[in-house]
Amino acid sequence: MVGSSVELASKEQDKEQVRIQDIIQFCSVPRSRKEMQEFMGLAGRRNFSEKYIKPLLEMGKIKMTIPDKPNSRNQKYQKVNIED
Repeated sequence: MVGSSVELASKEQDKEQVRIQDIIQFCSVPRSRKEMQEFMGLAGRRNFSEKYIKPLLEMGKIKMTIPDKPNSRNQKYQKVNIED
């Protein structure tokens, strides 16, 4: 029984990683938080920002289009292209 719960947790982590990769790809062009949430099929603005946007920004996977105004209603997020 313990093995199956470990497998389930592993599958959930894999699924989450796929979702994160999907959202990064979706942001190949600038996208608003609302567009990102709709793409992911998720509600709850605060939870979405804390669970997805903030970590992706901190990891350098996405960037703000208006970094000096993080709370702007025109704020969009775009995939960071690593071409070094």
